[in-house]
Amino acid sequence: MVSLEELETRLGAVLPDALERTVANPPSISLVTPNFNSADYIEATLQSVLQQSYPNLEYGVIDGDSNDGSQSIIEKYRDQLAFYVTEPDHGHADAINKGFEQTSGEIMGWINSDDLLLPGSLNAIGEFFAKYPEVQWVTGHPSAVYPNGTWKLHALRNWSRLRFLNGDYRWIQQESTFWRRSLWERAGGQVANRMNLAVDLELWTRFFRHAELFTYAHPIAAFRYRAGQRSELHRSAYEAEALSVIQDELAGLDGKFRDLFKHVLPQKVVPLEVPLSPEKDSALSICDTPLIQSEDVAARDEPIVGPDYFATLRDKADQLATVPSPLNRFKGQHLGERCFIMGNGPSLNKMDLNLLRDEIVFGCNSIFLLFDRIDWRPRYYACVDARVLPDRAEDITRMLNENASMEAFFPYEIK
Repeated sequence: MVSLEELETRLGAVLPDALERTVANPPSISLVTPNFNSADYIEATLQSVLQQSYPNLEYGVIDGDSNDGSQSIIEKYRDQLAFYVTEPDHGHADAINKGFEQTSGEIMGWINSDDLLLPGSLNAIGEFFAKYPEVQWVTGHPSAVYPNGTWKLHALRNWSRLRFLNGDYRWIQQESTFWRRSLWERAGGQVANRMNLAVDLELWTRFFRHAELFTYAHPIAAFRYRAGQRSELHRSAYEAEALSVIQDELAGLDGKFRDLFKHVLPQKVVPLEVPLSPEKDSALSICDTPLIQSEDVAARDEPIVGPDYFATLRDKADQLATVPSPLNRFKGQHLGERCFIMGNGPSLNKMDLNLLRDEIVFGCNSIFLLFDRIDWRPRYYACVDARVLPDRAEDITRMLNENASMEAFFPYEIK
């Protein structure tokens, strides 16, 4: 087994500050692993958490009375766990709830028994929540370990409640997502036992009622693609359950939210077409040497973590910055130049707007109402107001047709 010291050496050589992201009073983190008959994978999961060396961690395992050897593996780490329960349960959600009932940490999350936390991730999460007290929940840069053991980063995404309700809900990576206990309690203080598969997604819909989700551009954990996993065997059932959750959420919206976003809320949720399999998804290969060297239960003295775990991260820094995003093509385009953001309001009537004629200008919302006063046009246009866009759709379309060189930016929910 790779020692903690060796892992720190490998990680520190590539991400020198990753293991120093501790704060004076690190927030307590409660982490739960539900397990049932996952003997081939549970040890790597346990190691990925326990080798974090986070100073204020409360970590426990809830086992559903496994009969495949899982219990003997977990027992090896029992003295490092805050709690360990093995007894029959009523499924995945029941196990997660049992675990969280025994926790008290300020920050919460769970990691399934076949997924992995990445080295330094709990330090990063602890620092993040300490630095940003206004953040209620956060998700990291999604990544996955593939059947051949390689580790890949997937596209970094920003999320919102409106995206969810408009059918763009695939997928907030559960093992990379952490939240404050105060949010957990406001959202009901449990995952829904009625859910068979989309347990995490149902929780996210309730979180969104109370707080926006922040995206942290840092790899936190890795989903593990493997043969026989529930998400693969029951994909159609998961899809149906997820869609039902989103549709129910849409139907039950409070009147204030519905009135505010009535122009951009659908009557019926239609799932956005996105890749559903790793073969079709765009991902950046980070470590071509297997992250997981062996799945042979008998070979547990062999290294769990491959020798080049983080060895290529620094070399691929430029590639990491270009994980597919439509905004990447603008990077550095106006380096060294000055730009102006031209808002709306009566003060614009008191200004000589022709002073901006040869400048790089971002016009906003109903900026076209000023076009009769100026003989130039903004280089860029942005509208994020859900009320302006539907009412001014014809004006906006006409403006863009008449000014072919103008770049326009719109929220995903409205695009």
